[in-house]
Amino acid sequence: MAIFQHRRGFTLMEVNLAIFIMAVAVLGMVALYPLGFRESQHSRDDIVEAAVADGILNPLAAALSTCGSNMTWQAWKQIVGSSGGALQPANGWSDYCNGDAFTPRTKSQVNVQTRAVIQRIADAYKGDGNPASDALAVLNNCGLACALVLSQGELPTFGNAGGNNGFYLYDHSRIVLTLRLSRRAAQLFEQPAFYTEVHYQGDPNYGGGTGP
Repeated sequence: MAIFQHRRGFTLMEVNLAIFIMAVAVLGMVALYPLGFRESQHSRDDIVEAAVADGILNPLAAALSTCGSNMTWQAWKQIVGSSGGALQPANGWSDYCNGDAFTPRTKSQVNVQTRAVIQRIADAYKGDGNPASDALAVLNNCGLACALVLSQGELPTFGNAGGNNGFYLYDHSRIVLTLRLSRRAAQLFEQPAFYTEVHYQGDPNYGGGTGP
């Protein structure tokens, strides 16, 4: 006589519950994929932007750091302007925007303006092997929107002998280079700024200069 052993199977409710748990787990992993992809893209962009900033700022700093016949005091002062608070471009970041609002122009418009700013340094450099031309080459080939502002440095000073009335004076012997980069021009001002500062290498009282 055959003896059959009855085993209890899964109910429909248990099957549905298992499917629901698996679906939640799978959907959770799927939802994390775009986030991971976006963070990975941001990391790559950060590396590219840092490399491009290096490729633009370092040659410009090198061009500005040469004194004597390559970068005279008169040429140095004309790069940004000798008046207090002078900028290049003349209106600073606003020249990279549409109107007064911080809405960036197109990538090509932004880079045309930056190219003009770099050209000011290139034109002021006299001699062979102009480092500023390397910065222009990086700008032309990077594929990013690049906005560059040149400004004068500032020096803290005091308005009285006690030193209680502190304020700042513009220092014409220093130039600050600030650069913003972005793959999309619309996000230009959402990115961190890269900057470097260069001090005039030489005595501005010689070579026809009047001193800072």
